Parts: sequence; C-alpha cells; structure tokens
Amino acid sequence: MVDAKLRALLGTLWSLEDPPKALLAIGDAALVRLLDAPDSAFWPTEMEWRDFGVNRSRAIAVLAKSNLEGVLAAMKERKWTDAAIACSGIGLVDDARVVPLLTRAFEGATPDVRAHLVDFLALQSDPIAIEALTRALKDRSSSVRDAAKAALAAPPKRRRLEHGA
Repeated sequence: MVDAKLRALLGTLWSLEDPPKALLAIGDAALVRLLDAPDSAFWPTEMEWRDFGVNRSRAIAVLAKSNLEGVLAAMKERKWTDAAIACSGIGLVDDARVVPLLTRAFEGATPDVRAHLVDFLALQSDPIAIEALTRALKDRSSSVRDAAKAALAAPPKRRRLEHGA
C-alpha cells in the first residue's frame, strides 16, 4: 500500500515549498520505504528509473524539513555515511544543522561527490556554508573549484531556484 502511494507521489511534479500533503501524511512509513526499499520497488523499468533519484531526494528532503532529527537518526541507524546522508536529499534542506554534515562529508569524498556537496552548500543560508564554499575554491580538483566559483557567483535566491528547492 505504501509503495503504491509513494510511486504515485514520486511520479508527479511538485516543489519542496509545496509538497504533496499525502507524502507528509504517510510520514514515517514513507521514510522507511524510501531508505530501505530497493529502487525496483518503485521504478521497475529503465524509463521510470531516470527521474527517480531526483524525486526520491526531494521526498526525503520534504520529510527532513518536517523532522530533520528523526530523518538523520533513521539514516545513522542504517549506518549511512555522511556523504550518503548529504546526497540523499538532506543537502536540499536549508538548515544550519545540515551544514556540519555537509562539511564533514566533504572530507575524504571523491571529486564528483565533493562537487555535488558544493551544490548543496550553495543552497544553505548559514555563513559557515559560505566559508566552506570559499575553501572549496582551493580544492585539488578543478571540477570542485569550478562548482565553488559558480556557487559563489550566483545570488543565494537564484541558487535555490536552480535546484528547485
């Protein structure tokens, strides 16, 4: 039952500012399925899979906006790494409590993941995120430095719009 409801919600367009009320109504059951279910539970075909990652991340972000501590605890209980947590959708949540997680995940991550984390840091309004972006300008990877340059050049409101947040 939860899978059918989630599949319908994840297959529609919506923003983080105006999420479907049905997603919040499913609540913890939705979170458990989003964190534990194999991807094929929702999108068994290749065409359906294409947009699933984005929609899954947005759904996790919506649930985290309403209960960040609970979502983080559920991920840590599953022994997710900081990078996995950050890239799950938590990075889309503009909350000062997310910034330390993003900066910890940055250390030791691959260049691709670090560039992705730069994008999430750019969504944060916390001044510590801007400091982290400034440090990323000196990263050993050119893709991370380029992402940091772009992030710092974009006005904060524009950064949020580009991510659909």
